[in-house]
Parts: sequence; structure tokens; C-alpha cells
Amino acid sequence: MSDSASRPAFSPYDIAARTLHLKDVFDSHGFPLQQTVVRSAQAAFEQGRSRWIFETTELPVQVNDCDSRIDVLLRHADHPHFLSIECKRANPAYCTWCFAKSRYIRRNRSRDYLFVDCGVAPHKIDTPMTSQGYMGEDISSIAFHLGISIARDPQVNKPPKERDDLETACSQACLGTSGLLGLWGRGWGYNAARRELHAAIPCVVTTAPILVCELPLQLDTTSNELLSSDQIGCRESQWIAYQYPTSLSRRPSHHAFMNSTDMAVSLDADFIRTVFVVQAHYFGSFLAWLGMDQLGDLRPIVPSNL
Repeated sequence: MSDSASRPAFSPYDIAARTLHLKDVFDSHGFPLQQTVVRSAQAAFEQGRSRWIFETTELPVQVNDCDSRIDVLLRHADHPHFLSIECKRANPAYCTWCFAKSRYIRRNRSRDYLFVDCGVAPHKIDTPMTSQGYMGEDISSIAFHLGISIARDPQVNKPPKERDDLETACSQACLGTSGLLGLWGRGWGYNAARRELHAAIPCVVTTAPILVCELPLQLDTTSNELLSSDQIGCRESQWIAYQYPTSLSRRPSHHAFMNSTDMAVSLDADFIRTVFVVQAHYFGSFLAWLGMDQLGDLRPIVPSNL
């Protein structure tokens, strides 16, 4: 029997059906969005608008026995700072991502700062790297504390997989940064010769529209008073900084927890991380904006003398 006779024959209908199915699989996994993100990053760098360099896609990481992959990893051209990007394709019929500010953030703090994990170079060459919470510039103008995913039409019930898409994406982005720090702790991809902080910054790029809301600060809920639509000022945004409380299971295995006597400070140092959430259409502009002026001079959230 010849090879050609033993091969299964695909009719034009079979190929068309499988092509359509393959398209749906690619779309559901966000592959086209991932490629768009990489293309936007490369174009912004080549045009001189951005200093962020494309490094790799699908970088495997592990945190507390949980395996994952970083969708896209970018590196700053001048500093060992990395953007760990989670690409999230959202169904526009079901998903609009809404963010609101909170008046009460933490005790003794009325401003918002960039909170990131940094790899801290060891004092001895044979000592593993540790990670620690660092803070950067004041980002109060773009910082938000409450994130909710809603359906475009209030009469439409969101499918179960669409209900927690925002939470899932932010959690996955933080898992990526923690995994990257874990790789550095094992000596992979960490340039110990450079006595600079290696910063791991989580970012979510989404096709979902982003709305930011201003909530009334004097609402009296003790009298069962409810919000009215004219009390909420919504506007569309290109990107925001989400002050996201990470879970313990998402923390890096090499993280050095800080024993500050101030619980609020310890919370910022160990669990609150700034996740940049970017609407995909504006990703190139976001990279052009995110320079060292926005990151600032990173410093420990808990000073070493405390």
C-alpha cells in the first residue's frame, strides 16, 4: 500500500470546519492578542517612543507548586526592570472592567504609590537572592482600589467563566512576577554583577473597555441609602494602576516578609502590588508613558532600620 493511499483524506468541508474550530481555539486562548502586544511593543521601541524591549513569550514559572506561564515579558533597555504581562481577551458583550477609588486606603496614608517586588542582590556571592516590596512614585492620579467586571447590558447574565475574568487576570499577572522572582532566586536570568534592583512589574493587557468611577464619599449606608446613577461619574480610561491585594499563595518563594511594627506598612510591603491594567488599543502609548520618571527611584517600603 502506498503512503498516499494510507493517509486520511480531508475534504474541503473537513478543512473548513477544522479551520473554524482552530480559529475559536486561538481566540479563546488569546493568541492573537499576545501577538498584537508583542508587535506593539516592538514598534514602540523601534520608533524610539519606548525603552521597553521584547524578551520572550510563554516563559514557564512556578510558585508554591503552581505552574504557569508569563504571556509576554518585556525588559527595560536601561535598567533591570521587567514587565510581566498577562493578555486577557474579553467578550465585549459581557465584560466591561470598572475601577473605583477608595477614600480610606490605609492608616496614615492618603496617597498612592507604585508598589512592586524587587530582587535584592545578596551580600555574598553564594547567597540566594531575596525579594522585597519596594515603592516608587506617587501614582494617586491613576490609582484605583476596587475592580469589578460587569456586563455591558444589565439585563444580560454573564456566563460563569466571564464573571471573575478581572480577578483571574490580575492574580495571574502577580503569579507571573512572583515566578520571575523565583527564577532569579535560583540564579536564572539574574545579573548579580549588576548591583541594581531587579524590579518585576505585573501588567494586564485586555480587550475589555475600561471605565473609572468617582463614588460619593459621604454616602450614609447606616440608613440603607442606595447609590443613584447620577452620583457615579464614569469615564473611559486607556490604562490605570490597580492597587491589588495579592494572596499568600501568590507570593514569591524567596520573599523576605518585613516585620514592621506598623501593620498597615507591612500590608503594603508584603501584599499590595500595583498591577497596570491597559486597554489593548493603547498599549504602545502606555509603554511610551511608562518611563523611569513614572517608576521613580525605588526604595524599600519598610526601611531596613525598622
